[in-house]
Amino acid sequence: MNICLISVKIISQPRLVRLRKKTIVYALMSTPNNKRGLLFYKIQATFKGKLAKDFHAVYRKDDMLLLEGNIYNKIKLKSTNHNRKQHCVVIKVRKIHL
Repeated sequence: MNICLISVKIISQPRLVRLRKKTIVYALMSTPNNKRGLLFYKIQATFKGKLAKDFHAVYRKDDMLLLEGNIYNKIKLKSTNHNRKQHCVVIKVRKIHL
């Protein structure tokens, strides 16, 4: 498992989704990058259960957070005409630190 702590800024309004009596919240976030050519990484954060309800009720766009969770890469096919792949960094959040 890749457990990490990341300081992030929320760059999109969190979206609340309910599937089969489960609450899931998705939010797009950014974190600073020290490599040339890319100032920030964009991260899609996923919250589930009680943490999702608390996050959706308290946090809004442009808030700064410290997240703890599992990080992984997700590959999406951007368009079928050009077969371009889009790499997306996703974090499953376990805890929010203040």
